[in-house]
Amino acid sequence: MVEREEANREATIAKPRRKRRSTQEIVDRIVDAASSEFGENGYAQTTTAAIARRADVAEALIFNHFGNKANLFRKAVFKPLDDHFSNFIATHAHFDDSDRAGESRAFVSDLVTFVRQRSGIFKSLVVNEAFASDEGSGALRGLQDYFDKMSAIEEARMVEPQKVPPRLISRLSFAAILGYILCEEWLIPDAMASDEEVHEAMCDFIMEGLSINPERHPRPARG
Repeated sequence: MVEREEANREATIAKPRRKRRSTQEIVDRIVDAASSEFGENGYAQTTTAAIARRADVAEALIFNHFGNKANLFRKAVFKPLDDHFSNFIATHAHFDDSDRAGESRAFVSDLVTFVRQRSGIFKSLVVNEAFASDEGSGALRGLQDYFDKMSAIEEARMVEPQKVPPRLISRLSFAAILGYILCEEWLIPDAMASDEEVHEAMCDFIMEGLSINPERHPRPARG
C-alpha cells in the first residue's frame, strides 16, 4: 500500500504541468484548427467538437470567443487573408514607384500562392454561400473589407483618373485568381503545364489586365 502511494506520488511529481496558454494563443489555435477542418470537410460537415479536438481546447472556449460556428467560419476565412495582406504591406512598405510593375507582380504571385494553399476553405466558402442555409451565409461579404484595403492603397497613390477604378480592378483580379484555383483540376490537365508554368501564366494574365489603365504617376510630395 505504501509502495503504491509512493509510486503515485512520484508519477504526479514527474508529470509535466502544461504551460498556461494566453487568450491570443487559444484564439489562434482555434482559428487554425477551424481553417483546417472547414477546408477539409466543408462548413456543414464540420462540428465545433471536431475543431476543439484539433485545437486541443475545451469546446466551450469556441463559443466564449466566437459566439457560434458561423462567426468562427468567417474568422477562419478572413483573418488569414487579412494577416497575409498586412504582412505583405509590412514587408513591402517602401512601394518603390520606380518598379511598380515589379511590386504588383510580387503581390499577385504571393496572392496566387496563398489562395492555392488555402483552396479548401475558399471552396467551402463558395459552396456554403451558394447552397447552405442562412446560418453560415453572408461570409462572402467579408471580402469587401479586404478589397477596400487593396483599393485604398492604390487610390491613395494615384492622382490621375483611371479607365478602370482600383476598386473594380481589385475585385476582378481576385475573382480571376479564385476562379482559377477552384477550377484548375477540371480545366488544366497535368500534362498541359507544370504548376510553375501555370502559376507564371496566371500572374501574366493578371498583370496584363492591370495594364488596362495607362501609366500612372504617384501623387506629388507635399511641401
